Amino acid sequence: MTSKINIICVAGFGDDKSLFAPLLDDKYSRDFNIFPVDLPGFGVEAAGYEITLNGLAEYLLAVALEQNAHYIMAHSVASIIATLAAEKSDGFITHIISLEGNLTAADAYFSGKAADFKTAEEFKRSFPKILGKGAETDPLLKRYLGIVMTRNARDLWSLGCDARTFSEENDVGARLINSAKVFYLYNSKNCPADTLEWLDNNPLDKYELINSSHSAPLDSADEMMAAIQRQLA
Repeated sequence: MTSKINIICVAGFGDDKSLFAPLLDDKYSRDFNIFPVDLPGFGVEAAGYEITLNGLAEYLLAVALEQNAHYIMAHSVASIIATLAAEKSDGFITHIISLEGNLTAADAYFSGKAADFKTAEEFKRSFPKILGKGAETDPLLKRYLGIVMTRNARDLWSLGCDARTFSEENDVGARLINSAKVFYLYNSKNCPADTLEWLDNNPLDKYELINSSHSAPLDSADEMMAAIQRQLA
């Protein structure tokens, strides 16, 4: 790389920028300027933005423009937000690094559950059960659950319902790969069958992190960043 690449990093459903804390290590700073960001309703106060996929995409685009960042690293459902931001950017956002980002309706396996509940409060109360017993013992799931349970129930529910609707009404993966140049990182063990089939049948640059959890920046940062460095070189 001849110059550093500015990358905005945005976490998935209900999570926060601490997901990307390992990427701030000096060993990655030779090639990248990493800018982890929180979203309105999920760690940052920003008036004027609706807690919807489109509203959060507008905020993400504003941050990308402010940081002169043409690259977005988006985790899970935030990949849809990055897609919409790229579509709105008139070509400014050129690359999306998608970390097990949503490609099919099956990927909304946490966020999309919101639409199964009549009230926001019921959805939030049920979220530990949605995550499963692994959240009691797995440190990464425990971390995630702890963050989600601090969120406003209405914000979680609204975004989750929007993610379900978007996923059912759109070819999510096609929207992603048509919005920017995409590099997709994943572990097949973490992906639904529909998503693996989509990956087999659609053209995009991808790399499998065979030992990663769904929170790859926290447990597979070195391998992930090495793959990104090679891809962008």
